[in-house]
Amino acid sequence: MIKLENIVKTYGSKENRTYAVNEVSMNIDDGEFVSIMGKSGSGKSTILNIIGCIDSATSGTYYVDDICVSDMSIGKRKKFLRENISFIFQDFALIDDYTVYENIEVPLIAKGKSRKEKKATIKKYMNMMGIEKLARKYPNQISGGEKQRCAIARALASGNSIILADEPTGALDSENSKNVIEILKQVNKLGKTVIVVTHDINVANATNRIVKLKDGRIVE
Repeated sequence: MIKLENIVKTYGSKENRTYAVNEVSMNIDDGEFVSIMGKSGSGKSTILNIIGCIDSATSGTYYVDDICVSDMSIGKRKKFLRENISFIFQDFALIDDYTVYENIEVPLIAKGKSRKEKKATIKKYMNMMGIEKLARKYPNQISGGEKQRCAIARALASGNSIILADEPTGALDSENSKNVIEILKQVNKLGKTVIVVTHDINVANATNRIVKLKDGRIVE
């Protein structure tokens, strides 16, 4: 379970303090498919970055199961991220000089997997995403939808239990957006906890629960 207790994130000095997130508390059960919605500046991406160990809260506590992530050192937090959490980004975040195969391989190298394990895992998720024929192509040689499928395959290849998706359909047309929504549903059915930040009501409606933020607070 992911548990946020009274999370606050501020920027600026005391006289000019801005609250990006203000006293946010919520629980996300293992295997849930949750969307976080809100207008620009509502704090949704900040919450995702705190859950994803990219950012840290100014105050409040963040737990995954019985582990207090907010008390971890930077080094331990990076290790926790590598072993438990994967991201899917709006801009895909693929490495331009790597092939599709090599991009999916990145988290497996970080985890020290053997060559045999890497090959089997990459093949499995390329097949699942329908991109096995793109293995030797580079990001600039494939479409936006194919790039996102590669990014999702990379996230799954890591084996991590928590998948965080930041506007995963934001750079896609309507048809590819529908495809990504269906893929995320499949990912959730694999037992992954999937948390999506989105402004797209179609994406949000595909999830099991919608959390709405306004001015850094949960409003429903």
